[in-house]
Amino acid sequence: MRRRLVILALDGLARLLAWLPLPLALNFGKGLGLLTYLLYGSSTVNRIESFLPGQGRRIGRAHLVHLGMLIFESLRAPYRPQDLARIEVRGWEHLPTAGGVLLSGHFGNIELLGSVLGRSGHKVADLAWRAEDALTQFVDQHRRAYGIRFIYTSGSVHARARAFLQAERLIADGYMVAFMIDSGASGGLEMEFLGRPRKFDLGGELLARRTQRPLAACFITRTAQGHLVEILSLPSGEPTRTVVQLLEERTRARPEQYLWFPPMRLA
Repeated sequence: MRRRLVILALDGLARLLAWLPLPLALNFGKGLGLLTYLLYGSSTVNRIESFLPGQGRRIGRAHLVHLGMLIFESLRAPYRPQDLARIEVRGWEHLPTAGGVLLSGHFGNIELLGSVLGRSGHKVADLAWRAEDALTQFVDQHRRAYGIRFIYTSGSVHARARAFLQAERLIADGYMVAFMIDSGASGGLEMEFLGRPRKFDLGGELLARRTQRPLAACFITRTAQGHLVEILSLPSGEPTRTVVQLLEERTRARPEQYLWFPPMRLA
């Protein structure tokens, strides 16, 4: 019952935000980010400082402002599809529309990225961790409205194996299955990221090899005009390594847009 009430409250907030002009909604998001920085920003600052010494406060403040705008944009998106007109997409021709794998990382407004792909008319599935909290259920409800299917997994070997079998079936049916390479994989590819060793998920790369289907990289970046989505072809050899390099390039250029909370693991 309590979860249902929270979902209804979030839906009410989303409808209110959709009623507001976008610049005003974004300003409210900025205000939320600044308030979060003042009250709870120390953990974010410390995490960023561990990667980029001497820059934690500056980037942490900008990051939480970006995150506030991201939340309000994402909440209103289901009721304001016209907002997607502010999103420029480059590289549609690289999408594996007959079935394949999309690789990305926690950078930019990934909720809007899912909205763009889901509303494009292509079949999209997302490998996701199952969560029972109200916010995640609310977000997943709207992701499904965009046409996105979910492949739920957990940390267990059996759950991941089942998820991979389901992903293989969906790819055979023409779906593009999306993987976040920085989702806290306990094993996988060891690489330096921002000067520190990290492990990145090889699941998408392995799935593409098993199904013999193509891969593409996909990123979204906030710009002065709105957002830019880039869809990039990937080489057949070491595609995950290439995506890590692309993710690091974007993070170094706009560190405030990396979502610093994902549970990336030390190598």
